[in-house]
Amino acid sequence: MLRSGGVATRMDNDQSHEGRQASVHYLVGNHLTENTPTMPFGDEVCAFLNDLSRDLLSHKEIRDYPDVASFAYWCRKGNVSALKEKYRAVFALSCGRMGRGLAFHITPSNVPVNFAFSFVFSLVAGNANIVRVPSAQRAQTAIICDAINRVIAKYPDIAKRTAFVQYPINELITASFSLASDVRIIWGGDQTVEAIRAAKCPPHCKDVVFPDRYSIGIINGKDMDRISDEEMQKLAAGLYNDTYLMDQNACSSPQLLFWQYTDESVKQRFWNAVERYAADHYELPPSLVTDKYVQLCSDILKGNVSQPIEFKGFLTVVTLASLPDDSTLLRGKGGYFYQYDIESVKEIVPCVSEKFQTLLYFGYQAKELADALFSARLRGISRIAPFGTAMDIDIIWDGYDLVFELSRTLDVQ
Repeated sequence: MLRSGGVATRMDNDQSHEGRQASVHYLVGNHLTENTPTMPFGDEVCAFLNDLSRDLLSHKEIRDYPDVASFAYWCRKGNVSALKEKYRAVFALSCGRMGRGLAFHITPSNVPVNFAFSFVFSLVAGNANIVRVPSAQRAQTAIICDAINRVIAKYPDIAKRTAFVQYPINELITASFSLASDVRIIWGGDQTVEAIRAAKCPPHCKDVVFPDRYSIGIINGKDMDRISDEEMQKLAAGLYNDTYLMDQNACSSPQLLFWQYTDESVKQRFWNAVERYAADHYELPPSLVTDKYVQLCSDILKGNVSQPIEFKGFLTVVTLASLPDDSTLLRGKGGYFYQYDIESVKEIVPCVSEKFQTLLYFGYQAKELADALFSARLRGISRIAPFGTAMDIDIIWDGYDLVFELSRTLDVQ
């Protein structure tokens, strides 16, 4: 059941509807969700997010989950107020904006807090929300949903427009939620996007999709050669956070690193620092060691490897003999990287397709890289960011300004 404008309506008339709904578990809210949009950055929403931030930050267990802490800091009053002021100036150029209505979120399992960020981005844009949370049991899910349940009771208008659900993969349940949606936010790769798009939705419903993406890094060896051991350790920790924390499964985790102006001693110093940091912080499953060894053997047989490699469990780095036609096939996990030497930034241009998302960098000016990419008129890369910030998801993501994508313009003439 959904309530549209305060009127209860069934999502479909199939006799098995009630049985299907019985398999939906509500972590937040219930089977009645009111579909009424608001203006972006409403006062109640901003207050709710600040209270949610304070609730999360008050719990000791958050220290064990830096991704939850990052989400809590994003929701704090200072950050949301700054965003509100930024968009207020942009909105002043038009007559005004309003949320699209009800947003149905399909969120991925590989980034535990993604569901929470997806929710708040849509909430500040002015939407009611039904968020499908992955079925995998994650401590982060419980921590965030428990906090929302504690805080949301103070905000009845938000409460009646919010639901977090879990259910096994079921096309009919997904179709029911899709039919009630004004916008669908689909995370999780090409296959997920195709499957959800196959579910019928109202003609006016808009899909905002996050399909498979590929990310890379670029390092200026001259600058790296000059940094202290302490700075090198910080850089190694940054790459660890960009990759190992999500086993390189995140769309923004770099798989391939380009080196410019460097020699082997600089590379080795960097990779030694990464390996030491990973050995101290990463729990390496034996099965993953086997997977990495098999991948290395495959790369050798394919002729990808240009230098002898000593296989190590915590870190494997393949120096490529040449760049393949499709670099997105070069994917590792749990500390398996590819690297390639270039003389100019322009050399990365031929391998960049529309699937490329983030370019991480060290030793460059961001504008320098942006100018090179703009001049090449690339169809890919929507984000340029320093190493250590790959997971810093924000309201502008994957080329979308989500406040604008998830709201509509009110044109008054």
